[in-house]
Amino acid sequence: MGAVGSRRPGRRRKVPCRARDRHLSLPLAADTSAPSDFYTVAVSAAGCHDNRMDKIWWNELWMSWPLGPQYAASSNVDNAHLLQGKLLLILPEMDTNVDPSSTLQVVNALIEADKDFDFLMVPGADHGIGGRYGIRKRNDFFVRHLLGVEPPDWNRTERAVDGGFH
Repeated sequence: MGAVGSRRPGRRRKVPCRARDRHLSLPLAADTSAPSDFYTVAVSAAGCHDNRMDKIWWNELWMSWPLGPQYAASSNVDNAHLLQGKLLLILPEMDTNVDPSSTLQVVNALIEADKDFDFLMVPGADHGIGGRYGIRKRNDFFVRHLLGVEPPDWNRTERAVDGGFH
């Protein structure tokens, strides 16, 4: 799916950004197109975080062959220690497009680097954000970290679910 984020507050305004179905420039990527201080807040769902483990034919189209230093430079696994800002990783457990281990490798690298981040695995979900629950978690994450407002306590809030209130 991709990443959505907002630029640092020192910029003129916050600009949402999105990348889909390819390498994501999260707040930890070291490539020159998006240095690690580009985003203050980012969400990645079903992300491909290291192009050396994705469908290599796809990456060859835009990163060239043979594998070179550009692959490591754009790897969120290799650059996890550079994380700045807030990050939510959403992993659809049964993703048939991007190997779920791509996200788990980033999770492991972030833990090894002692970085704070949020992680949500959606059991049984295929490639995407994880349905309504993943959408709500993404939205709440942005509300909390971009607007500085605590989202509603959804366990205590009466809301419409499938046409009825619960």
